Amino acid sequence: MRFANLNGRAAVIAGDAAVDVAGASGGRFPADPQAVLAEWDAFRDWAAALDAARGEPFAVEDLGPPLPARPRCSRSASTTPSTRTRRGTRPSPRP
Repeated sequence: MRFANLNGRAAVIAGDAAVDVAGASGGRFPADPQAVLAEWDAFRDWAAALDAARGEPFAVEDLGPPLPARPRCSRSASTTPSTRTRRGTRPSPRP
């Protein structure tokens, strides 16, 4: 079984069938694929015991990225131009 984003909803793929996570879990797990990560260990145990016969056929075109939101990244404040200027340092000259 594989974790998937099917039309923006968390799903478990088993062969050529997909099981909607929120529906099959009775709401125990959210429909948002990103939110399932907060309960990954419990989700993995639940999915391992899932009856794949509950799945329905799906179109490959309906699959999206398993984690639709990009993780938040921040750069170090010491590398921003304004911080370098305040510290009185300049970037190294390019070769």
